[in-house]
Amino acid sequence: MNGFNKIRLNFDIEHKMLYCTFSSKGDFILYGEFYFDTYDYKNIIWVFSTQTKNNKWMCKKVYMVPDDFKPLHHISKHDKFYLFSNNYIYEWNILTGESIRSIFVNENEFKAVDLNITSNEKFICLRIKDKIKDEIKDEIKDEIKDEDKIIIYSIELGITIASLDINNDDQLYRFMNHTSHIGLHPLLFSCILNSEVCNSVMKQCWKNGLKEFQTNNLENFPNNVLNKTTTTNYAFGILDGFVLKIKLTEQLSKIVSPQNPKESNLENSDGYDDINFNLFNPNMSIICELFEESLIDNRSELENEEGLFIWNIIIKKATEYEVRLELKVLNNNSDLNRSDSNNSSDANIIGKRLDKFERLFEKEIYLCKTKLFNCNNIVIFTTIGLFIYHFNENNKSISLNYFYFMDLYIMEDEEQYKDKLQYYKDVFSKPNLPLPNYDSFKSFDKWVSYIIDNKESLLKYGVELFTFAIKEHKLELIEVIYKKCMFYFKKDLKNNKVFLSVITSVMPILNEYYPEYISRYSLETTMIIDSPFYSINRKKNNLHLHSFSLNLQIIDLSFFILIKYSYLLKITLKVTYIFNQIFSKSSKHTLTPMITFMIPYIKFNNYSQNYNWLLKSSPFAETINKEIFKTWDGEALLNFKWNTYGKYYYRVIWLGFITLLVCFTIAVHCDNNNIQKPLLITSILLGFIHLIFEVYQFFYNPIKWFSDPWNWFDIIAYILPIITSIIWLISNEKELESLIAFSCLFLDIKFLLFLRAIESFGIYFEIIISVGKQIISFIVILLIFIISFTHAFYILLSPKSVYSLNEPNFDDSNNPWSTLPKFVQVFSDSTIEKPKIIEPNQFIIQQPDENTNMFIDYKTALFAIYLFLIGDSSALSNWSYKNNPSLVILIVLFSFLIVIYLMNLFIGLLNIEIDKNNNRVSYLVLKAKILAEIELLYLFPYQKCNKTWFPEVIYYYANVDEIQRKIKEISNKWNDSNNSDFLKVRKNLKELITYDIE
Repeated sequence: MNGFNKIRLNFDIEHKMLYCTFSSKGDFILYGEFYFDTYDYKNIIWVFSTQTKNNKWMCKKVYMVPDDFKPLHHISKHDKFYLFSNNYIYEWNILTGESIRSIFVNENEFKAVDLNITSNEKFICLRIKDKIKDEIKDEIKDEIKDEDKIIIYSIELGITIASLDINNDDQLYRFMNHTSHIGLHPLLFSCILNSEVCNSVMKQCWKNGLKEFQTNNLENFPNNVLNKTTTTNYAFGILDGFVLKIKLTEQLSKIVSPQNPKESNLENSDGYDDINFNLFNPNMSIICELFEESLIDNRSELENEEGLFIWNIIIKKATEYEVRLELKVLNNNSDLNRSDSNNSSDANIIGKRLDKFERLFEKEIYLCKTKLFNCNNIVIFTTIGLFIYHFNENNKSISLNYFYFMDLYIMEDEEQYKDKLQYYKDVFSKPNLPLPNYDSFKSFDKWVSYIIDNKESLLKYGVELFTFAIKEHKLELIEVIYKKCMFYFKKDLKNNKVFLSVITSVMPILNEYYPEYISRYSLETTMIIDSPFYSINRKKNNLHLHSFSLNLQIIDLSFFILIKYSYLLKITLKVTYIFNQIFSKSSKHTLTPMITFMIPYIKFNNYSQNYNWLLKSSPFAETINKEIFKTWDGEALLNFKWNTYGKYYYRVIWLGFITLLVCFTIAVHCDNNNIQKPLLITSILLGFIHLIFEVYQFFYNPIKWFSDPWNWFDIIAYILPIITSIIWLISNEKELESLIAFSCLFLDIKFLLFLRAIESFGIYFEIIISVGKQIISFIVILLIFIISFTHAFYILLSPKSVYSLNEPNFDDSNNPWSTLPKFVQVFSDSTIEKPKIIEPNQFIIQQPDENTNMFIDYKTALFAIYLFLIGDSSALSNWSYKNNPSLVILIVLFSFLIVIYLMNLFIGLLNIEIDKNNNRVSYLVLKAKILAEIELLYLFPYQKCNKTWFPEVIYYYANVDEIQRKIKEISNKWNDSNNSDFLKVRKNLKELITYDIE
């Protein structure tokens, strides 16, 4: 293109442009403000294609930024847009639409700083440059100390891992040396451009890069290199007419502090030596090289002299059940002979470590190979597993950063050994280190201790370690992990709330083994906030327990581009603005004081980002525990899920079932075959659709499916109409009264069950099931008693000889003919006092049937006793009580023991269980089960990965008046609790509420 061309944008709208740039794909990105009036506006992002058409760039995307988010006028080269809200910096990817909440920045500090942000897939680097010096008087400028800093945030762990002082050169050098192998240098280097450290580092990089090009001019560096320009990956310069380019990613890894480590002040290490940087982005290619050679040469000692230090490793059997791994670090410039570590001088050893671990198999253990990440980090490959150790130059200690157990013991079958080696090679072929397996914790106590004591490792491997401790019933370890996570959270409420996810992620297994921890966690974390202080805001009355997330939700307005009416966007935005203004004015008089709390179940609601149909559900769906829903936190969590997606899916499912019910009911009562047949076919199709989801739920967890009685109604309500409709269509007859009757019955009951999602109905449905589950044992006892008495009555009253209902036989008193009432004929002129019977040996009798003597069959006998239980004793009235004392005794025993005692006891138990379950908690548990079923059966994997529906952190509002009542309730319930943290929260809340009321 010659000169400059004026390009027009096709999306014309009134706006104020603030920032523009180009994306990695060449699109033109424009950010500006759309004004409704002089002061009110919306932040809008336009994305234009740079493919020129008629001298125009066409708009392809339009996004609106929410009001609570302040853009930072910065878009990185990775197409990431940064915004600020609620003291957090948010990162939004323009191409994918994904967003994360990352670094916490104090709002007062944010207003007084200049920010520079760089990021990649692993880290976000934030440089905060203090502007206070530019705003004060000249005479005191020199007295103010700069507080410029760099904050490094780990996207994977969700925490800040380092905060560096830009003016502390020694600290920056040490940190860069420690992180040379994890790909952090390019981001860090872009944050320190034009600083003294940057110039010094660039000098070293240029010298290293020019060694092979022109060694004579190195002494005159950097004056000979002109027009030095840097990016995050390369540096460019001109030397003696040549344009030079060096790759910073290679040169930065070779830099060292210009000071001698022995002379520099290393006492203040700022704790960065203790950070396990191998967690973030290890060089997996180095680890994969260890698996290339498949044969083991039975070595018990290895030495590595590749770096500044010599690593000496010895592995040997200490006892029958214990193995020792000895490590020594020596100076590499010693003249001593180090071929045998036993001959090495103690003065030459600058660090050593001895590890003991359990032998899980009675086989010899050997060393295979070693590799260095850098001089301070070594990978050791053994037949028992893979170790990564770190040498801390500051305190001369060696720490274990990683251990993965492997059973690569010497085998007679070489092919079997190669197969195992290939398996572990595949495990380590991924970009990150695999999570430690079960035996890694079981065989090595020091590895467990390191994870607990190392903040980053606990966050990375804590869930696996916690699961191991629970399954192995290690009560002390469970308590230590729990307290450690709570300690880190209380230490920094804003940045360390992600440590609570270690506890919430294992709640399904805690609910199975140690449910008391769920009750304890709910008590300790109720009414908390991720802030050092509480604040009262005025909100609408109906926002009590209204839950929400602070996730960034960019609104896509690209629909207006598709219909090619940009003025509709303008009208829509203005109408929305006017409506919000009217609504806000009309609701001013309803404002009430509210406090915002955080739901402490971090990542409890989440699914894995790599979720598929075969993986298990979220911790929430697997942990339906009443203790969770006894607090506002559990109820607010349900409110969020219900209002976000639950109520919409539930209504659609209900509507689908109503369609099935209506079609089948009309088909039953319709005599027109032309109408009846399509309705029956529709009933079959709809029934199969519902049945598929029910069958999937059954195969997902058969035991859990059988434990829920609602599932029994569901499966019957779907199968019966399907079978009835199929038989009806095949036989083309309506002689299916029994099937039709039961099909309609269960369909009607199923329709009634849908009402359980409504609170006023759901409480009673939950009472029905909960009480039934509690008294099931009593019902079994009662049933056994009834069966026993039935057996006794059957033996006593069943016919003693062969009988026929068509041939009279009066020889057996239990024969149906003998138990019938008899009628005799008297003279018409006889009196009541002296009736005269005609032919006294003859009488009139009714022919018996199966119900005459119900004890001729055990099944009818059982039904007769049931009738006797509910007050109908007619089945026992055909015998003379005077001549049958055994019958009288059985009747008296049954009446007293069953009818009077056990039935009254049964009613009493019902009352106790009804009182116990007649509360909102039971309904909330039922609602949680409904939501878990919707998540499992009806949501697609991509929906379960939607962070808008399943955010990591959820907040809710609480009415101040309700908080007062809740604190009194909690105070009465847990008055004997010794939890000082909860009492402190209650005290702070009470003081705040009391002050607000006054």
